[in-house]
Amino acid sequence: MKYSSPRERVRAVYERGADRYDRLMGLTERLVGPVRALAGAALTGCDQILEIGVGSGLSLPHYADASALLGVDLSLAMLQLARARATRLGIRPRFAQMDAENLALGAARFDGVAFNLALCTIPNPDRALAEAVRVARPGATIVLLEHVRSHLQPLALLQDILTPLTIRADADHLNRRTMDRARAAGIELIEVRTWLAGCLALGVGRIPPA
Repeated sequence: MKYSSPRERVRAVYERGADRYDRLMGLTERLVGPVRALAGAALTGCDQILEIGVGSGLSLPHYADASALLGVDLSLAMLQLARARATRLGIRPRFAQMDAENLALGAARFDGVAFNLALCTIPNPDRALAEAVRVARPGATIVLLEHVRSHLQPLALLQDILTPLTIRADADHLNRRTMDRARAAGIELIEVRTWLAGCLALGVGRIPPA
């Protein structure tokens, strides 16, 4: 099937796969879940939090004050899953359909911004990071939980080989250098931790004070 843009292809992938997304993520979540908890903890104390690419809401249990959260996603079907999860958890975050590359939000609005396994599928991650910086207040905390290109060369080369296949299947890039992109966007990374031979990374950074 042909799509009008890479953005529309990503939206279609998640609309089509929403009903089985959590089931497919089951094994992955056993590995990623504890790291999601660390990502959420890094935003403790933030008054207004934005999660870009909230998906089915798998990170919702890990925000200390989920009522201060706005979760945005390109897929309405995924947002419906996130709303249902929030109801089950007894929390009341806000949700909205938005394009990560063009957020319909004012500048300098949030003191915490999170990406959780989202920048691997966003067609233009540099644009999405620029938007995150734009809507964040000076000094805001930025959390990046992403699978990335490994620092181990044999594994990185395998990721390079597999990435055209994962892009074709799920619009998923295995080999993005996300932390380098974050630094280029003006995010000051305070800490970067890795797991799974460098394939999974958690970066905690901030927007430099004005």
